[in-house]
Amino acid sequence: MAYTIVQVVHNFGAVAVAGGSIFALFPITQHSNVQRQLALIVGAGWLVQGMSGLGFAVTSYYFYNTFPELDRSAQAALFIKIICASSGLIVATKIYRRLVNQPFRSRKADWGILVVFGATSLICAAILRWYS
Repeated sequence: MAYTIVQVVHNFGAVAVAGGSIFALFPITQHSNVQRQLALIVGAGWLVQGMSGLGFAVTSYYFYNTFPELDRSAQAALFIKIICASSGLIVATKIYRRLVNQPFRSRKADWGILVVFGATSLICAAILRWYS
């Protein structure tokens, strides 16, 4: 049950980072207030991804006194997910803090980067699922 709860939280974080970043590219969201809210949601999603990812390890260690065995493919995927989460949080924070002075073109590039981080993280999640 504990693992299921962590997985549900992790899934909601994935929805926030991928969905929020994609939605931010739509013309209807170009207003600064909407962009700021989306940056906050995406940044929070990346925090949730990181914390719930750690929750998987804590849950395994708590119940089994060991961390999950990961082969090289899964280790690489996990490393990439950590890089995506860290970088995604930095970019979302950048958008949130500099929104007032940034034209939409600059923000659009940052949102595109966040879409790539979100997609990459989802792909790596599938690899982790199969190779752990």
